[in-house]
Amino acid sequence: MFAIDKKGDGGMRLIELAEGVGEDEVRAKTEAEYTVALAA
Repeated sequence: MFAIDKKGDGGMRLIELAEGVGEDEVRAKTEAEYTVALAA
């Protein structure tokens, strides 16, 4: 799941992954620039 900062310059952040999906897979399939902010 992505969060999008519509009011500032925070851009798009990856905040949650679906079960069985890794960060590498999301990165490979997403053309837009984003930062990662996954909960530990």
